[in-house]
Amino acid sequence: MKKLLLPLFSLCIYYIQAQSLSPVVIASSGNFKTTGGYSLSSTVGEPITTTVTAGSYILTQGFQQQKLKGVSVQSIEKGDMDIKVYPNPAVDEVTVLIFAPNASSTQVKLFDLLGRELTVPMSILNEGTQKQFSLNLNQLSASMYFITVYDTQSRITQSIKIQKIIF
Repeated sequence: MKKLLLPLFSLCIYYIQAQSLSPVVIASSGNFKTTGGYSLSSTVGEPITTTVTAGSYILTQGFQQQKLKGVSVQSIEKGDMDIKVYPNPAVDEVTVLIFAPNASSTQVKLFDLLGRELTVPMSILNEGTQKQFSLNLNQLSASMYFITVYDTQSRITQSIKIQKIIF
């Protein structure tokens, strides 16, 4: 009997497979709208939801939410200069905010992984000790890029790695 159970047990293990489940919502009705780069998806009758409020804004979420992707603000302090780069990863725009006594003379350049300088549409807001660069990444493919900050003497102050993603 023991000689028969071992091969039978081995065959059972061979044929057993794990389940693969994807998120599914069973609802009586719903809708999906896209406008201005934002999308809204809704269903009626989700059995479990969470409501989050912030001031006058209310967000009710449930099963239909996509996987969350972390977005960070990278903050670097170097001498008397404070550099913030956000969001990272980015979809269409990255902001570089520089706080320094001589921020008005700082420059920002974008490079690809091969070290080639890229020209992208950039808006600059200069307010004394604060300078803000907004780099438009829409024309770039999903990849890793480097933002390099130059000081008043055109020396490299900092290089920051950013990730461009596509939704």
